Amino acid sequence: MKVREIGPELLRGMLASGLSVEIQARGVSMFPTLIPRQRLLVVPVSEERPLKRGDIIAFVLGGNVLVAHRLVRIGRDAFVTRGDSVSESDSPICQGQVLGRVAKASMFGRMVRVDGALSMCWGRLQMATWPVSSRLNHMMAIVAYRVVKFLKIR
Repeated sequence: MKVREIGPELLRGMLASGLSVEIQARGVSMFPTLIPRQRLLVVPVSEERPLKRGDIIAFVLGGNVLVAHRLVRIGRDAFVTRGDSVSESDSPICQGQVLGRVAKASMFGRMVRVDGALSMCWGRLQMATWPVSSRLNHMMAIVAYRVVKFLKIR
């Protein structure tokens, strides 16, 4: 997903000032947890609720590409993330690239938590069964992408 309406620095500033920001998912790398065109609520990272393994975080790559992937490893100087339907981890990112944590996603017309206990269990299951689940999720993501593309054309 690209930061089109507002630049990444404005988005970073809004989150740094304590505001939550709503963005739209555009890719299928987090399928089935997140689906294309789903609204995501990104909240600031705080000391009361620091990032932890299994969280879905929003971060910037290449200056203007906004990515929301699951946090799979926390190092001293870097974080490693991976999409639920991707077979390999992303390149490590530094703390400065992290914008916030995805707390909610739209589902059936309402916003539901993706950082609660049930979602964290789902995330941990995704990480534990990663070699198998990523392939299955990838196949489902391809089907979902084609369905969304078909519905968008019609």
